[in-house]
Amino acid sequence: MRTIEPLRATSLLGNGILAYTAGLVVVRYATGAPPEGGVARVVLSAGTLQALPSVLFAFNFHYNVPVYYAQLKGRSPRRMLRIVVAAYATVACLYVIIGAAGYFALGAATRSNIVMSLAAGGASPAVQACQVLLGIMILCTFPVVQYATRSALWRLLGGGAAAGDPALVHRLGLGAATAGGAFVLSSAVPNIGVALALNGALFGVAQQYLIPTACFVVLSKRFAARALPRLRRAAAALFAAGVVVAVLGLVGTIANIVHGSTR
Repeated sequence: MRTIEPLRATSLLGNGILAYTAGLVVVRYATGAPPEGGVARVVLSAGTLQALPSVLFAFNFHYNVPVYYAQLKGRSPRRMLRIVVAAYATVACLYVIIGAAGYFALGAATRSNIVMSLAAGGASPAVQACQVLLGIMILCTFPVVQYATRSALWRLLGGGAAAGDPALVHRLGLGAATAGGAFVLSSAVPNIGVALALNGALFGVAQQYLIPTACFVVLSKRFAARALPRLRRAAAALFAAGVVVAVLGLVGTIANIVHGSTR
């Protein structure tokens, strides 16, 4: 596969499966019994700190965007901005629906993988179907993410853009290596909540807060020394906030791991 165009259908399939999952959670909230012990409106714990980097990771500035943009037909920054806004709006709606409905339906029993909570005590056919569909979704949509990783590795190992497109044997080798690495890591850290929290604290914050704000401050001083002073101060404040979120998130996640609370 030399372009991501053949993956359009699998991407749409993945979106449909996510919509089905959200609907399943809403149905559980609307028809299920209230959670035992009720629902705590405000919770302050190590889990709260762990959630901070997870929230950042949920709205991750995707590192594959330049590759996707390069393959758009009739591309322009304005059209790409519309795509980004639509994608973020859709994702935010799904997050709010699944998060709110899931927590109000399950309370303290809510796990980082909401489908595992729905399956507790015996999974219904609808939940079993959801588990199967989510597995299919991962198989179908992982190549969308893996494509750019494979391409970047090829350029890194093959001498940059002048290396051209990799041959079939190289594409298969790089694909097997990256997919295998992801499988090994997911097997070593089976709890997705811990994996996402660590990823957000160690990499997500740096990618979304620290690096962009630091670049803006440095470049604006160099090329626009008299302009944008308020924006530079705002960028510095965001940098400081990113450091705080990273530290608190890492501390909360480690505390949960030490105490065995890794839902």
